Amino acid sequence: MFQTGLSAQLWRKLPNIPIQRATFHQYIEDARIALLKADKRADSVFTPTRNDELNAQLNFSLNRYLHNLRAIVETDTSIADNDRFLWLRGIRELLERFTSSYKTGAIMGSLLQEVLEGYEKAMLLHIQGKSIAPVIDQYDVEVSNLIMQNFAFQSLQDKSVLNERLLLKSCERYPDRILKFLSRTPEASMADSLLMEAAKRSPEDLYNYAAASDLLGKRIQTSSEPLIKTIAAFSSMKSGRLFFPFLDQVMQGKIAIAQIEAAVKDSIAYFKLLVQTKIDYAERMRRADTPLALQALDTWLERKATEDFIADINALHDERNPAVRFRKLDKLSHTELYYLAVAGEKEMYTSSFVEGIYPRIFQRMRIPRADSLLANVSFDFYRRFIRICAAYNTLGDFLRRMDRSYARDLMRSFATGLEKSRSLEDAVDVADAYASIADTEIRNLVLAQVGANRAYAERRKQARGITIYRLLEQIFLSLDTTKHIDLTASLGIPPVFNMPVENLKDTAGRVVMHQFFYGDKDGPVIFNAFLNSFRNANWRIELKPQWVEVSSVKGVPVTIYANRPLDELQDLDAEAQQNLIAYLEYNDLRPAVTIHRGHSYNVSATISNLMPSSKVVLLGSCGGYQRLSEVLDICPNAHIIASKQIGAGVVNQIMITAIAEQIRQDKDLFWPQLWAQLEKRFVGQSRERFEDYIPPQKNLGAIFIMAYQKALL
Repeated sequence: MFQTGLSAQLWRKLPNIPIQRATFHQYIEDARIALLKADKRADSVFTPTRNDELNAQLNFSLNRYLHNLRAIVETDTSIADNDRFLWLRGIRELLERFTSSYKTGAIMGSLLQEVLEGYEKAMLLHIQGKSIAPVIDQYDVEVSNLIMQNFAFQSLQDKSVLNERLLLKSCERYPDRILKFLSRTPEASMADSLLMEAAKRSPEDLYNYAAASDLLGKRIQTSSEPLIKTIAAFSSMKSGRLFFPFLDQVMQGKIAIAQIEAAVKDSIAYFKLLVQTKIDYAERMRRADTPLALQALDTWLERKATEDFIADINALHDERNPAVRFRKLDKLSHTELYYLAVAGEKEMYTSSFVEGIYPRIFQRMRIPRADSLLANVSFDFYRRFIRICAAYNTLGDFLRRMDRSYARDLMRSFATGLEKSRSLEDAVDVADAYASIADTEIRNLVLAQVGANRAYAERRKQARGITIYRLLEQIFLSLDTTKHIDLTASLGIPPVFNMPVENLKDTAGRVVMHQFFYGDKDGPVIFNAFLNSFRNANWRIELKPQWVEVSSVKGVPVTIYANRPLDELQDLDAEAQQNLIAYLEYNDLRPAVTIHRGHSYNVSATISNLMPSSKVVLLGSCGGYQRLSEVLDICPNAHIIASKQIGAGVVNQIMITAIAEQIRQDKDLFWPQLWAQLEKRFVGQSRERFEDYIPPQKNLGAIFIMAYQKALL
């Protein structure tokens, strides 16, 4: 017999229901049936978990508790007749609120028994004239909240005291939501101490709440605590957000408000101050001292790097004179250039880094050593910088700028401690960099270190570490063809060496390809080259006002939909793209292959319009390799082709034609074989450009993300 608390001891006798309350009992039954349907299964049971035994117990408890709660209402002589209606309404509301909370993910279905059990205990205590405080203290926050919010408990004499106890309990359970909880009860007696905790834990959130004119905002503004007063003062300033990254420095007396005010007026001075503060914070964090408002500092560092520097040198990508193009970098030191690279990488063009930022880092150093550079920034973001160097083929040069033994130690460290990060960014950086390491000794060293880390994690039974290092080791070993490692079998992920043509076909047997063009000066040239490559007997071209449709005449029915590169200054290209997307959606045409054609500053627009149905994605722009994670957020299992450096129109077009022909001929896209065939078609500069394109089976960061997500299931 299942153990289900007080009600499990017996089934209370439910008498005949008086006609005046029959409808209220029916409402409870209706709410019960609605709960059974909340799991979206076509059956008459509630199955919120994968454990059949637990699901059975939950359904047993649901029926038993509801039966007994209704019986208590009808048989307990201490309940006045009018109050019986109140309790019946309360039971119904309990079920409805639980169902609603379960649907929104606010409460786990496995807590159903505790909700019913806690409600019964609270009900019996209240009927006896006792406080329900023991119940509020006993159960999880989610359970206690449902009880306290219930209609039947709104007239509790100690309600304010219980609400404060529940507030404290909620804040202890979810410390990151303190301000959200306080916004509902700003008059709480413990509000000041909770505000101090919030100020230390999430000062930027406190800044946002301080700017509001509600009761909580006023309480923050009138606080006498120095930290809260400073945050409140920033929130009332016109440019307060620009001051906020320096909160910790201000509180420690290391920087004056006047100094920040002066820097805010000059974009270069402000960026320099951000970098100076970041280096100071990086050194403190190495000593396990986490500064206040660190996230705000990182956010503004990225924003100012992109807006005030990267955008300018990117915009001058056609400028032949480097002194003109990179003039904006003249006043930046080597450490400031370092942070410009790691903070602005998302928007940074290949040439902006390779021809501008990277060489100037060492030109600005008295002794141009890479180990000195990392020491100067306290090794902040060093994994990201190594990954960027690997992506842009400057890692070899970077490692040669330090002693060989130091380079080996650095790369060992690069592959260690990945399990300590809350995110996967460090592990993805290692995976992405590994494929680009040309030095065999360094590559083998990283592989050996990953294996040693896996073994260490296994000895310590560190689950996260075991998963991360096991996946990386398998992925790295798979690059050695002599190992014959099948990642699909070993990691349980979709094939990465092969994209079956059947996977690309829709239910009608068609393959839809979607291509994005942009209306800059290069757009019409590459668009016409695209059309010319399909002017043969195997394909038919149909011109529309805003797009073209290139369809196969024989073989597998393949259609390439591509918008015309209309004038970007009037946003006509964007309009054409949106109308084409609307046409595809209206006609249930789901792209299996998506292609970006154009410069890297347009790739964000392509990714934002990417459809989840895409299984092959070609980013034919400069530095598309840096955007893999964004694609995987939308299409988790996509095979991605992208260049680490300069995207070349001739390479893109030959690749697109080869993929389309392979599909038309009903052949799978076996990437190693297709890459070998393509390699033979390029010579000279185009061959160099092609070698910068990474095929899906070598996109190690993408493979790692896919495998890690699979391992968590």
